[in-house]
Amino acid sequence: MRILIAGGAGFVGNNIARTLVSAYPKYHVVVVDNLSTGIKSHVEDLLPRKNFTLVEGDICDKDLITDLFEQFQPQIIINTVNTETEHEGIKTFIDGNHQLLMIAQNVLKDLQHYICISSDEVYGESESEEGLLRPGLETDALLPRTTLAALQAGGDLLTTAFHYQYGTPTTVVRTSQLFGPYQIGDKLLPRFIRNALRNEPLLIYSDGTHTRDWLFIDDFVEFIDALIHTKPELRNGEIINVATMVEHSILETTQLVLTILNKPKDLIEFDDSKKTTTKRRLMDASNAQKITGWTAKTNFKDALKSTIDWYLAHTS
Repeated sequence: MRILIAGGAGFVGNNIARTLVSAYPKYHVVVVDNLSTGIKSHVEDLLPRKNFTLVEGDICDKDLITDLFEQFQPQIIINTVNTETEHEGIKTFIDGNHQLLMIAQNVLKDLQHYICISSDEVYGESESEEGLLRPGLETDALLPRTTLAALQAGGDLLTTAFHYQYGTPTTVVRTSQLFGPYQIGDKLLPRFIRNALRNEPLLIYSDGTHTRDWLFIDDFVEFIDALIHTKPELRNGEIINVATMVEHSILETTQLVLTILNKPKDLIEFDDSKKTTTKRRLMDASNAQKITGWTAKTNFKDALKSTIDWYLAHTS
């Protein structure tokens, strides 16, 4: 099996790549990453492996991707490219995704699966007919609350459109809040862990009662493994929510970080001037189990402790 991971030096792609390279020595994994947010050192230990190749380049570079596809002929493409800035959102979620899909359509002879990694942010907050907040379903209308999430939703729609218009074997995967080793940037958990290690304030917007569903990266990688080995007729054209379906408030999560690190709770500060755009982000992940047999297995506290241990080992 030939697998190409776009953005494979980033948090999600890196974890997927190292698992597939180790678990399937007969598969060949190519990572393409422009290293703007991905970190080369995070995949350097994979470079000696005969079934791993790193290509430094941008997925918006038409000539590069065309040459790479013609030479490597990937059977599975996993697009994990992400951004935390609105400025890069169009390039990342729209232009880059479209480039991969279009070139794959024109060049690849045996494309078996195109996986687009998205997130729960595209739903905003789903409501029942009675106006009550409820877990998001794959069939829900997309009502993103931020411009960046709106651009990500555009990438989702573009991917499924290729399935319906061209028959491209796509799957859109929407994850809850991922966390774990190799995660950097300004996401809440890595930021709070870094701040706690430095004895710096952990700033919570509003009162901290808003909730999130935290999904450990190891569990998510297990899902991707199951998905790429699922029968095509079950996965092609699907949108699949991947989540634990267990909520934790931001305040509860922050307190747990401090407890594990044995840091004082007075590091927590509140900023009432900023409100969260979504009070509750929760998805129904029963479709993931139905299609692949997957369910999240890792206890949140254990996963958080494992993640913190990684930061302790990698923070000077």
